[in-house]
Order: sequence, then C-alpha cells, then structure tokens
Amino acid sequence: MEALFDEGYCLTDLLPYIEYTDGVFVLADGGLGKVWHIDPWETEGRGQEFLSLLAGHLENLLTRIPTEKLACQMILKKTDVFFTLRYFPRWRHPQQMASHQEDFKKYISLIEGVFQSAGIEYHPVDGEAMAQWLYGILNPKRRQSTPKVILDEGNPIRDQIIFSSPQAAPQDFVCEGIHMRVVTLKELPSATVCGMFSREFHDGNPFCLLDAAPDLMIVVNFTVPPLAETLSRLQMQKSFAFMHQENWLGDKSVEAVEKKKELDETIAEMFKGAGKIVYGRWHFIVRDEDPAACEAFADAVINGLNRFNCEGVKEDLIGSSLFLTCLPLNFDPYYEKFIRRAKRVASANASHMLPLYGAFRGTQTAAQIYLNRRGVKVNVDFFDSNTNPHAMVIGASGSGKSFFMNDFILQNERLDAHFFVLDKGDSYKKLCTILGGQYMAFDLNAPVTINPFANQPTPENLSFLLSLLSQMASGGDERDRLNREEEGLLHRAVLKAYEKQNAGAGPCARPEITLSDVVAVLNNSAFNDEFGINSLMGPTLALRLTPFTRKGPYGVFFDGPNRFFIKSRFVVFELANLSAYPDLQLAVLLNLMFFMTNFVCAADMRPKRKYLLIDEAWSLLKVKNTADFIANAFKTFRKYRCSVVAITQEVADLTRQESGMAVIANTANKIFLKQEQAVVDLLKDKLSFDEATIQLLKTVTTVKGKFSEGLVMTDACKGVIRLVPDPFLYWVANSEPKNNDYLFKKAGLCNGNFIEAVNLCAKEHPYGIQ
Repeated sequence: MEALFDEGYCLTDLLPYIEYTDGVFVLADGGLGKVWHIDPWETEGRGQEFLSLLAGHLENLLTRIPTEKLACQMILKKTDVFFTLRYFPRWRHPQQMASHQEDFKKYISLIEGVFQSAGIEYHPVDGEAMAQWLYGILNPKRRQSTPKVILDEGNPIRDQIIFSSPQAAPQDFVCEGIHMRVVTLKELPSATVCGMFSREFHDGNPFCLLDAAPDLMIVVNFTVPPLAETLSRLQMQKSFAFMHQENWLGDKSVEAVEKKKELDETIAEMFKGAGKIVYGRWHFIVRDEDPAACEAFADAVINGLNRFNCEGVKEDLIGSSLFLTCLPLNFDPYYEKFIRRAKRVASANASHMLPLYGAFRGTQTAAQIYLNRRGVKVNVDFFDSNTNPHAMVIGASGSGKSFFMNDFILQNERLDAHFFVLDKGDSYKKLCTILGGQYMAFDLNAPVTINPFANQPTPENLSFLLSLLSQMASGGDERDRLNREEEGLLHRAVLKAYEKQNAGAGPCARPEITLSDVVAVLNNSAFNDEFGINSLMGPTLALRLTPFTRKGPYGVFFDGPNRFFIKSRFVVFELANLSAYPDLQLAVLLNLMFFMTNFVCAADMRPKRKYLLIDEAWSLLKVKNTADFIANAFKTFRKYRCSVVAITQEVADLTRQESGMAVIANTANKIFLKQEQAVVDLLKDKLSFDEATIQLLKTVTTVKGKFSEGLVMTDACKGVIRLVPDPFLYWVANSEPKNNDYLFKKAGLCNGNFIEAVNLCAKEHPYGIQ
C-alpha cells in the first residue's frame, strides 16, 4: 500500500496483466487467470421458490470452488457481470508453466461445468476484450474521444492500457479527474434475501441498490478456504464464547450464549456437508468528476445498505489500494492479513449477496427494442415464443397504449411485415398517412363496396357465402337464425346465380354476380317450384336480404362491382362509424375476416411476418360470429406466421366472454401497461398471477413525455420494459386535441406532407405543446 505513495512506482507495476495465451491470462507474479462474462439471471417478478432455486445453484458454485491456490471475484459493472479466477501456483519456476496451465485448465473446466449445471450463460473474456475493459476504467475521458485501444500482442497488456497520470489519495483514486470512491461492507446483515444487492425489489417495494449512484460497480473478492481450516477457526470461536458465558460475578452473558448457539448450528451444517464458509469482501465503487457528488453517492450507497440492516463504511485511508484490488484478477488474498476487510459468510448467505440477480433481458430477436429499468437495451419479439406468436396488450386510459402500438408498428414495419388493423377511433390514421398505408373508413356517407361474390364458387367460398347470407338474413339474432331448409335454399340460390353467369344468359352476364342476382333467384317462382317447397320461403329470404341490396340502406357496401382491394402492407379498417348499425357492422366484419384469413393463408405470404391488430377487442367479442372468428384466429393463425394482437383496457373486458377466455388461453405474449391498483388485485384470481407478479405490476407506471412502462410476460421470460418516445414518435402517437390541431395546421402549410409536418412539430415542441 505504501507503494502507491512512492514516486518510484508507476501504476503499471501494480497491475498483473502480462499476456493472454492459450485461453488464459499470464500474470506478473507467475500466476494465471481466467475471466468470464456471465449473463445475470432474470429475476423480475419471480417468486421466492424460484429465487431459492437460483440461490441453490449459486451456492453449489461456491461450495465446488477448489479451496486451495485460487481467488475469485464477481464484478457487476453497470449491468455486466464478470467472474474471475486467479491461480497461485506454489512453485513458480518457468519450466513448470506448462504443468501449471494444465492444472489451471482443470479448475476452469470445473467452474464452467458448474456454470452449465446452474443454467448460467457465460462467455470467456479474451485479451482484447480485457484490455478494452481496463482501458475504459482507467481512461474514462479519453475513451469518449478514442473509444478503443489498439493492442500490441508483443508487449505486456498492462503497459498498453493507461494513457493518463492517475492520482492515488488515501480516500480515493483519481483517473483523468474522475474520482473513484470505495465503500466497503463493514457489518453483515442479520438476515439475507436472494439478490439483495442487485434485484429491483426489497421487502415488496421497488428499491434497488444500483440506483444509489449513476455509475456504481459492485465487487466481491472472495476465497473458499478448506473445510478443516474453517472448522478449526469456528471451534476456537466457540471455545471463547463458551468461556465467556458467565462473568466473575456469576451473571450470564446473553451475547456469548447466543454466539455459542449460532456457532453450534454453523458447525453442525458444516459437518453435514450442506455448505462452506466463504471469506469475502464486498466493495461498492462510485465515481464522478465532482468530488462532492462522489461523496454524496457514497453516502447514498451506505444509506441503501442500511435498508438491508447492514453497515457500510467509506474507505478514507486505503481507498486507492482497495480500488486496485477490485480490478479484475488483481485480488490477492495474501494481503488480507493487513487489510482485514474480509467477512466470514456461510455459503447459503453468500449466494444471496452475489450480484447475479438481474433485470429483464428480453427475448432473442430484435423485432422491438426497448429499455429495461437498468437502462439496458432489451429485445422483444412475439415470434420468439415457443407456443404461439399471439399477444394481448392491456392498459388503462392514458397508460400509453397508442404510443406502444404506434411504436410497435414502426419497429416491425422495417422487417417488411404486413399489418391489418381493426380500429375504432382514428388511433392509427396519422401513422397510416406517414407510412403510405391504406386507410379504409367504413361510413354510410363514403362506402367501400365489398362484393362477396367476386370470387369463384369454391367450396371454401361457398361455405363463407352461406354463413354471410345467413347472418344478413337473421341480423345476427339467434332467435331469427335460419333453419336447415332455409340455409339449403340459400345455398341453391347462390349456385343458381353462378350457373346463370357461367351460361352467359340473363342479367348475370357480367364479370361478377351480385347480391341482387341471388335475391332475384330467390324471388323466381320457377326456382321455388323446382324444389317443391313453400312458395313463400324464397321471397321471404329475399325480403330479409333486401337491406343489403341496392334497394336497401346498406346495399352500397355489398351489392355492386367489387371496390375492395389491398394495395399496401399497412391497412387500417376504421369501424367506429358502424357501431350504430350492428347488422351492417357484422356483415362488414365477416367479409373482412374472410378476406384476411385467405390473405394470411396464401402460399406466397406464409414466410412473411403478418399482424392482425384488434383495437378495443372487447366490442367484437360481444358478437358471437365475430367472437368465434377472433377465437379461431388465435387458435389457427400461428400456423401461417400471423400474430393476432388483442388490445383492450382491462382483462375483465376479455374474461366476461367465453371467447375472451379462449383468447387468453391461446396468447403466449401478454403486455400489461399501467393499471389501476384495484384492477391489478383482481388479476390474482382472473389470471392466477402469483404475489410477486402482482407486486411487480403495481409498480408499472407512465411519466408523460418521458417514458411509459409495460410488464412483458411470455412463455419464457417476464419483466418490465420502458418505451422512451423520441419527439417524432410522440407527435405521431399523441392524441391530445391541441397537439393534433397544431400538427394538421403544419401539414397544411407543408402541402399535406405529414412527415415534414411531424418533423417540424418535433423540432419546435419535442414533447407536445405545454
């Protein structure tokens, strides 16, 4: 430690890194080292049973580490976790290097085997990656302008990673004006909980120690001594506790009695082989350019440790020395007899205190990119599911559903995806204009003619036509449902109309037959007489279909040449204006759904991503036929690489309907935006959520203009994402009237160029008009 203040030393002499060869680091003292980058466990929303299982795996790692000649570190730097293994050979003669390497590789294989059995994903860190890591720590400002150092394999690594003159002070270590302050765990907690230093929750509340400082590094330097040595020390402590149970006045010492009892239990566990004792030092390193801010962050860490009933201390005398021992592979347990910072911790408790319990990591494919609560990029892709790509997005009014869905579409649009949106309320009109999509607003004043008879009478088309005409004739009312004879007559009338067209005779001598042609057949007395049925059945059916012919109010939608064509990868069907006409809405929906089914099933479309987005899905689930289609789509569309996404405000909107329960059962991906607390409590029964998930969902929030959160639940992972809107997305998705009025005025000044208008609005008012 005195060497830090000796001007005869330079920092490189205090670093061990010489070279990286044959998969290991050769160190200056003749030792060897290995470093792994390991992926932290995803523990958000996980229950105690799951966390205890992970802790058991981690304890297994601690108990299987060889007890001699090895020192270990676990380092959490922001969100990256590293595990280091340093090997101290007893005889360091150059001729013994090959033998040492063989021994060390056996230890490496053992550690990697434990990683695999514990489900820990790991990646070895090579010399290049190690140099870049150290370069960033020791040259924080230079790295901003020169992000990478060029490594010369002919020279020692330690001579190539420092490009400044660090200053060592008793209380901190300073690199390029950046102060590194060390806080050490002084008193152990009375009890430990899984992931206490790195998880997002503590005692059911959203609290994470990592939030104490914007740049916090947690380092655990530890060794696992031989069991005989550990037991010897424990027996000695037990003897002292026994001797001090009574003082010379005959009074009992409660502290000594409890100490002896605790030592008896620990020794019993050691004899059972259920664990080991870990000698560990827990250091928390904060850094900032402002010394006062650095002190404040150190105080915040100490306050955070107090929440776990443990004590931390700022290192005011040997802070710079301890900082160096926290660098990877620079921990040597020999000096512990001088430093005296190590704590003896049972392996079961130490497994709770290692920073391997992490935040949400997302899915594999970067279809949608978000941040987690640690500020780390996470991917989400519904098609990564092991069962189906369907999803439901649930959020209360004002929770950010429009933002989420607009962003969802924009991110997937770059993957050449196709979208069909069933909307009520113009939520996607601006986005449709920007993407050059196709916007179809079904309105009596501006009808779009969908001729259901435009295609040839294949068995599939005939089945659809019979279902459609039956619904038109009954109005969707079960009490007016057609009987078998009526359905049979309708079927024959449709076939007869097609036969007349093919024969080229009569009024059907046109490229397409229409509903009027079918009605004419039903009114034909010769047709009715041919089947010897009630002569009024055909005319009665024709009369019931009249509202949908050119003589009725809805005929412009169905009775005429087809004008319904898809010309874009992004199509919005706006249905809000049909809500007052349930008969018309049902008929339009049945036509749209039949078309979309044929589209997603087409051979040339199967390899492509396709999405059917159903906004306010609850309103469609109220009608049996549309509900049946939606439920069937959730069951079958996965086979055609189509994701069906139901969007609604509450889970209760789905659970009220039997078809809604079928939707939930066939949905592998669920995204919950901000919910009312009372609604969240109901999910425990409605969706069988455990208490950990309920508590996590209660913390999901939205901060206007900054971010909106969502709890993502897939069949493989669970965690909170944050959508941080850029100004462009904010103006595209925002639905406030004053912002929309301003945007449309800008669009008028830009000759209708919406992209230019949005860019101008984003520049002038990045997050809306205040």
